[in-house]
Amino acid sequence: MADDTRDDRFRQAEREALALLAKARQEDDPPLVDEAIARLRVALDDPSAADPVRSRRLHNLGFAYVAKFQRDRNRNTIDAAIDARREAAVLVHPPSSDFVNRQSALGEALRLRFETLGDPDDIERAVSVARTAVETAGAHPRALTNARAALASTLRVRYERLGDQAALDEAITQGRLAVTESAARGESRAGRLNNLSIALRDRYLQRRDDADLDEAISASGLAVSSATGDPLLRARCLTNHALALRSRHILHTDRGGLAGVGNPLAADDLYDIDAAIEALRQAVSLFGGPDSGFRKSALSGALLTRYEASHNKSDLAEAVSWAREAVRGSDPAHHDVSGQLNDLMYALTKAAAENRDAAEAEEAVRWGTHLVTVTAPGSANRALYLTNLGLAHRAHHEVTGDTTSRDAAIERWREAATMTTSVTAERINAAIHWALYANWSEPGSATALAGFRQVIELIPVLAWRGIARTSRERVLRDLLGLGGQAVAAALAGERPDLGLSFSEGSRGVLWSQLLDTSADFTELSLRAPDLAARLNALRAALDSDQ
Repeated sequence: MADDTRDDRFRQAEREALALLAKARQEDDPPLVDEAIARLRVALDDPSAADPVRSRRLHNLGFAYVAKFQRDRNRNTIDAAIDARREAAVLVHPPSSDFVNRQSALGEALRLRFETLGDPDDIERAVSVARTAVETAGAHPRALTNARAALASTLRVRYERLGDQAALDEAITQGRLAVTESAARGESRAGRLNNLSIALRDRYLQRRDDADLDEAISASGLAVSSATGDPLLRARCLTNHALALRSRHILHTDRGGLAGVGNPLAADDLYDIDAAIEALRQAVSLFGGPDSGFRKSALSGALLTRYEASHNKSDLAEAVSWAREAVRGSDPAHHDVSGQLNDLMYALTKAAAENRDAAEAEEAVRWGTHLVTVTAPGSANRALYLTNLGLAHRAHHEVTGDTTSRDAAIERWREAATMTTSVTAERINAAIHWALYANWSEPGSATALAGFRQVIELIPVLAWRGIARTSRERVLRDLLGLGGQAVAAALAGERPDLGLSFSEGSRGVLWSQLLDTSADFTELSLRAPDLAARLNALRAALDSDQ
């Protein structure tokens, strides 16, 4: 009888802990998480608990520590989460669904530590255990879906931090499967759709295929409509839907032109950006806990985008305020605040240019220099951060006349443009800034011509054959006028040879792609008919408009 009473005490402690965790998430009450951790430790004192029971309790303890870590960003907290989840994983064995779930949970904790502290070993281990979960989940459909979703999130983070493009493609594949499998069972898909939309938008920003952005907006919109009853999840879904809408606004206005160069469209169409700002205001007010800095930073970025379209100074002032609020209380050394630091740098840069304020320009440069220093060399975002740091240096030069700032701006853009591991759109954006500013400073200079050469070389890479023909045409429209400016710079520098090269390289992109696949396979058909047939099929696919 005494043993039964003792067992009831341990089970009761576990039940109380789970109730506390649910309440903490619903009410955004951090002290409840500490109470839950204390109750779970009581439950773990049960000496008679079988391995599966102890594993479950350790798993829940890891969940509690992750919830706490999302608040305090303390190394000891995430280490405790990983230790609990690692021990939980050891106590169960394949092919049980518990084994699959424990592997996924361990991968999540390792990913979170990597996102914050940046140790590459953590993301490699996270991918490995997430793959193990997927590979061993065949007999457990729900566990398999959860494992796919966890692997997709981990692969997306690997892309964002290390520039692994194959990881992003696989993340989208796994994410789509997770959404489809959840829908087939009638389960809530909000979280799955939200994560899929993030990956799709990342790939759109990387490759500029409009279909990815359309799917991201659709997925995030469905996520918002499905996210009911969980304030944190709804806030996250609203945020990512807003980010996708902001991207569409940028695409459909003159800001779609890279570095401000392009074919101006309806710059006064603010429907998408207004909707994005409204969604972000809801997200910020809905939940102030984990990720609140990210949501505030996203609101700052959306306000800046609307300022660039409407030149409403109140949007600029509010953007700077939200950017500061997003960074306030965060540890700048943590890798997961990089986006917030970038948005603060950009907001201060815009304010410095508008207000002719040297102090704001200097602060923007300080934040940007720190951000570039802590960003991994292979990060997919590094070129973006370097480009914006260049803009901060340019603002400082224009406000103060300091020529070292002008030179620093050009050097940052040169570095970003030549980063082969970074997103092509960011590289060409940096190259345009480099070329135009260097040419403005000294028309036809060697530095300016080197920048224009980089632009021309990147055009066919940006308008590559892996995206739809309509997307390639839109990319090329965004770059209208650059070829002529490059030629003019070459002539100013007395380099007509370069002028001819620039002219040819900027105007024959689609025609060159057609010629690339016009080889005659007659001889190959005689020697290796199977290979010739495969090449013909590939050529047909490339020459289609798909």
